[in-house]
Amino acid sequence: EAAVVLAGGSWGAQPAVAVPVERIARPTAGAYPLLAHATEVRRNGGTIEAIRTLDLAFDRYLDDHRLDNKPVLPLTAAMELMAELAQLGWPDLQVSGMRDIQLLKGVILESSTRTIRVAARALADPPSDRTGADVQVEITGADDASRVHYRATVELSSQIPAPESYSGDLEQRIAPFPLNVAEAYARWLFHGPAFQCVDRIEGFADEGIVTLLRPSRAAACLGAAVQGEWLLDPVLLDGALQSLLLWARGRHGLTALPTRIRRYRRFPRQGSGPVRTYVLARLLPDQHTIHATLLLIDEDQRVRHIIEGGEFVGSTALNRLAGQAAPAAASAAAVNAASVVSLAPISEEA
Repeated sequence: EAAVVLAGGSWGAQPAVAVPVERIARPTAGAYPLLAHATEVRRNGGTIEAIRTLDLAFDRYLDDHRLDNKPVLPLTAAMELMAELAQLGWPDLQVSGMRDIQLLKGVILESSTRTIRVAARALADPPSDRTGADVQVEITGADDASRVHYRATVELSSQIPAPESYSGDLEQRIAPFPLNVAEAYARWLFHGPAFQCVDRIEGFADEGIVTLLRPSRAAACLGAAVQGEWLLDPVLLDGALQSLLLWARGRHGLTALPTRIRRYRRFPRQGSGPVRTYVLARLLPDQHTIHATLLLIDEDQRVRHIIEGGEFVGSTALNRLAGQAAPAAASAAAVNAASVVSLAPISEEA
């Protein structure tokens, strides 16, 4: 056991104090597909942190999520990584959701690897709406904790609530979409085979779009012999974001990328069949900002995931990103997430 000095960091200045460092055995891939590849996991007092090298040889999904031909860590993959760390740090509780999810500076791979730091600590006040804990998580540079790339509060509960029933009627107001799935990926989306999880575009309207998505498996997105499954399924969630992008392009001629999500909720898994996604969206008067709610519904009309208060920024300049990916094989997997918003070529300063 060693001692380190913690003073400040991205969570604000603190008095310098010596705290014990407890090194934790790396988790198994069965429960933590992304975190299992961390080079180091440790506790610093009340903080648990992991050092993780993103590597195109293992994180194969990154090759299929490129902006201006640069691999970018998708927002939904960042959500999965943050949720996995919170679950590891507080194993007696379950991840029931996340809130205040922010994409601040997207993680871009300028070469085949890039090392990041993921750190989590429980908030002092217990949640008022459930038995559990709220855990603030940040993804930062490995050598510069002040450079925050993604941030969220993970909501942990003693038990994940039962799924709700969906009772909307958007599908009754939709008209045919102008492109089929193959055309959409070739002309309007930028996602490679690992992320191509949209199986059908059922239609769209002024207020939203309905699509059918295919859940993904971690083994199809990662190298080596990965066992087990996702905690959230970042590919499926990215498919919902892709659906919003299709609505924005089809209705307003814009490519829209996510910047923040007010709240995400997950419910117990209900099988592995296709998931219908209902996107309810509106373009704000500034003609760039989109607010949306995205509901992912299983075959029994039960809600599996809800994204509330999604905020996206769109522009015609971002239309240049479309059609950059290679076409998928006949039976592609899935995994994406929109990342950095930029009107100029993508950079971390966007």
